[in-house]
Amino acid sequence: MSPQLHVTTHEICYQETAHLGITPVSHDRLRAFYRGALAKIQETHTRLPHAMEVVLRFEENSHNARDTIEFVIRNTERTTMQDQLSGFVHMVHGLCAHPNGRGRGVDIEVNFFL
Repeated sequence: MSPQLHVTTHEICYQETAHLGITPVSHDRLRAFYRGALAKIQETHTRLPHAMEVVLRFEENSHNARDTIEFVIRNTERTTMQDQLSGFVHMVHGLCAHPNGRGRGVDIEVNFFL
């Protein structure tokens, strides 16, 4: 049984999902995904997300394994939008570029919390 990640002190304000394509995923594609989600959030909220729960689901490989990676990124009051963007892009890109994920399709789900 895999552990579940929960951010209990904040409410979900927005969820964004996408098929990112075959890994590794480019920095430009990840930046566009993140900026698009933030633009939608800022249509109704005046502050940046305090945390993000990220789920990466990799397509089946030659061993018929469909791997899932879940992690949480938390921000402080001093975290800028550029810091959030950079952290998200580098974390997701690094995980997708890992040899176990390379060359596989990947779906992403991000729950943004205020």
